[in-house]
Amino acid sequence: MTTISNRRTEGEEEGGSKADRRSFIKGAAAAGLLGAAAITAALDTPAEGAQQGGAAEDPPRPAGIRPGGAFDCRFPIAYETSIPEATKVLMKYFASLSRRDLSGIAQTLHYPYGTYEGMEATIVESAENLMDAPPPSMNVTGKGENLITPGAYDMLDTLEVHNFLPVSVQFSLCYSRYAANGTKTLVCQGIYCVTNNDGKWGIQLASTIFKPADEAELVFKDAEEAFLRQERTDALAFANRDVSRLKTLVMNPGKQAIIANPLDWKSPLVAAHDGDPMSPYKTKGVTTRLKITDVPEKRPDIEVSAMGSVFNDYYEIARGGFPKYAATRIAPYARVLHSSSDKAHVAGGYIRNAPDLVLINEFRRGLGVFTYVNGHWGYAGTAGGLGDVYYHDYWNDVRS
Repeated sequence: MTTISNRRTEGEEEGGSKADRRSFIKGAAAAGLLGAAAITAALDTPAEGAQQGGAAEDPPRPAGIRPGGAFDCRFPIAYETSIPEATKVLMKYFASLSRRDLSGIAQTLHYPYGTYEGMEATIVESAENLMDAPPPSMNVTGKGENLITPGAYDMLDTLEVHNFLPVSVQFSLCYSRYAANGTKTLVCQGIYCVTNNDGKWGIQLASTIFKPADEAELVFKDAEEAFLRQERTDALAFANRDVSRLKTLVMNPGKQAIIANPLDWKSPLVAAHDGDPMSPYKTKGVTTRLKITDVPEKRPDIEVSAMGSVFNDYYEIARGGFPKYAATRIAPYARVLHSSSDKAHVAGGYIRNAPDLVLINEFRRGLGVFTYVNGHWGYAGTAGGLGDVYYHDYWNDVRS
């Protein structure tokens, strides 16, 4: 395998005023990024007692979790260190991409690294593999398959935090690419999960949608309608214990990658029931949070007998004196973030109520990849493929 040298390509094959003009534009873009950098720097010093970035320590159990309650996003350790640390990583990634610096990109990733360049996941096993054969969205070498024309430059459009935990943060990041003459050629709409693995923050999984500049604001309605219908259908399957539906959940075939807890995984609900609400958020000793699966064209039905444990998780241990869940509802904020004719980035989640419609929890906030394969829309991986977030456990609230 040929190793691609990591040399900067900025300004090459340009001369005179064109090089000066690009220097000016890049200087302006860099100045724009300084504001974000200043904000990140201001957040660098976490509050006393927060988990320090770079320390391979499991997040402690915060005061305020009631007996039987779950860890949720009300507690500052869910965001006070994770968001600043993860933002720094993602900004270094984009800055390195803008500089066409492949070694800088390599330093921001966890390996194996997963990226949805198209319908299926591409897995980069190591930094050496990245240098040898970078995926098209990250190929800044000028060789092989890439999406960068000579002299092109990138400008950051938006950065948004969607979901957060002590050990991971989910972002969307969008940028525009311009030709050397200043013509906007394309937009890249991406979602990224940055995780803390054994004390190091890095990007573990991402997905990108590249669109021509004239499609930047185009919304593909069929993607939106298919996603919302599937979210509601799946929620109703759990709410109504519809085994026939749960046996045939739509997951598209091919190589799929998701963020999962690799250490004796328990859902936050089960962990709370077992009296160990922090067990899903371990950091120490975790080398990867990426789970890779090859989904066959024809999936075997889920065994009906296996559904017993799923129903126990979702119904029989509702906790807090509630005998069971009466409703599993699609969250009102569920939506498509970005879409093309055959791929979408989606945000979803569930809200659950007791029989008297008292709120019990807001569960499974997450970002995912939704694709059109073999004539139908379905998930690439799972609904919350970039990781699930238990956002609000109402059992921790003071009740009269």
